[in-house]
Amino acid sequence: MHIKKALNLYNDFEKDNLNITFFNEKYDIINFSDNLYYINKEYLHFLNQNMQILRFCLKLGIIKKDRFEPSYALSHYLNINNVKRYTNLSEEVLKKYLNGQVLKEKEEYEIISNESIESNAWILVCFKSIPISFSKNVNGVLKNFHPKGLRLC
Repeated sequence: MHIKKALNLYNDFEKDNLNITFFNEKYDIINFSDNLYYINKEYLHFLNQNMQILRFCLKLGIIKKDRFEPSYALSHYLNINNVKRYTNLSEEVLKKYLNGQVLKEKEEYEIISNESIESNAWILVCFKSIPISFSKNVNGVLKNFHPKGLRLC
């Protein structure tokens, strides 16, 4: 995907879901295979060298089917003050969530937000205000985007 289109999709996500911005003079956002990363500009020269680097930046998310999906790493980088919407799950509901189940609004979770909650909005799922992962609120159902490899069996 073209970098400008990827950045536009990310900008839309940031504007709609975050209270902070990742664009500034010291850092840049780069695109590798539809994955967007937040990187210190001082490290960009390492990209042109034949070095294997495990992680030198924050993965913001991935572009899938012309939409931006935030990463698990981004959810752990943020806190509840950085997002426009979040939910604090009880221990019982957290276990269901970590097992990969979807949750029903009003019955199992409540969205905390200062603005109106739209359908298809990204929600930061928390336990005692500690971020767990992002989920998508679709028509009152919290779709589970917790990484499958980290789910409980």
